[in-house]
Amino acid sequence: MLYHGANRSELGVEVFQLITESAPNADCTSIQDPILAELPNWLNGGGVSEHSNTPARLYWGAMDALVAAQEEKHSSQPVDAVLEYLDAQLSQLTDEKYRSRLERLIADMRGFLGLGGGTITELFERNKGSLSRPLLLFCLREHCVNLLEFSHPLLSDAEYLLAGILFGVRDGWLRLPCLIRNQALSAYVMYHMSNVAHLKQGDVLSLPETPSPQPLRSLFPYETDEWHKNQTNAALEIAKGSKWRDCIEMIVASADGSPLDEPKQENGKFIFPGETTSTIEIRHQAFLNRIGEWPPIDAELESKIRVSLNSKIIEALN
Repeated sequence: MLYHGANRSELGVEVFQLITESAPNADCTSIQDPILAELPNWLNGGGVSEHSNTPARLYWGAMDALVAAQEEKHSSQPVDAVLEYLDAQLSQLTDEKYRSRLERLIADMRGFLGLGGGTITELFERNKGSLSRPLLLFCLREHCVNLLEFSHPLLSDAEYLLAGILFGVRDGWLRLPCLIRNQALSAYVMYHMSNVAHLKQGDVLSLPETPSPQPLRSLFPYETDEWHKNQTNAALEIAKGSKWRDCIEMIVASADGSPLDEPKQENGKFIFPGETTSTIEIRHQAFLNRIGEWPPIDAELESKIRVSLNSKIIEALN
């Protein structure tokens, strides 16, 4: 889920590259959200750090409760395991500020399960922060695909990624649809699953390490002045192939630089007097927004773009 969530934001790319150690300059200090910043510690099995705040301890404690319920194959629903943990923590909280917030969150989570409690916007406005909103989404949407299709202006990038972690643990790799498990991602995950299985048996996996796949967004820097011509051409090809008209703009100018007269419109065409030049450009932010939408772009088109961009990188290095 973090792989697909990375296509929605630069933060997503940073987090994915950090946990997969696939970028030389990846650094957890760039993660500003205090809950999300604990992800590397949690993945390494060390729990949250000593200086973590109460929301971070509650979120990752809920994650531990969810993982335990999945491993023990409890008959209860995953949401029930999380609510049971939160109920237990509520009785132990002494800070009134966090206690009242947690009480409201638990009530709204149960309200979702009972098909009540208000609209999504009302609940997000009532429950702010990267502990509450991911947990609310955990009740609101059932599967990973449902989350990938979801967007809301009040939901921050960090909150979306934290929701993705919850959904990923609940669904599990083997229950994900094929559209989510592309070939490169499958090879990477299966390698690490095999490695974990061998370690549990006291063996060492002798196969060569499978490199981490890179989210499509990582191939197109957020800062547009860092784009090379081949990246612009690739973005244009994606936009045309995906029929993203909002990502492309045509710029028409007079050949001598003088102001253009008003064009005449005829049969779907604009006709300018005199000689003109035209260029096609990509609207960068609109393109990056589209990359983060679900479903993803056509698999064959994506494969073609990746091969093209990777070959250009190799040529530049040589």
